[in-house]
Amino acid sequence: MASVSFSLTRGTTENTFAAGSQTVTEGTSAPGAGDLELRVNMADNWTKNEIREAVETIYRFFANPNNSTSIPL
Repeated sequence: MASVSFSLTRGTTENTFAAGSQTVTEGTSAPGAGDLELRVNMADNWTKNEIREAVETIYRFFANPNNSTSIPL
């Protein structure tokens, strides 16, 4: 199974469910559709809970200035 990508444009952090409008772009190749991307290799059979835990781990890593200085506070 292929990877799935989720992309979000900066400034659009609220879900929009209006007809013809969506906040998150989902597809097999969403790069370039927004400013932030999450790509999941579905060949590894990730669950939603595992993805949530992994994203939280990544956030904790870059939120700590002792680990990463790439992103400003």
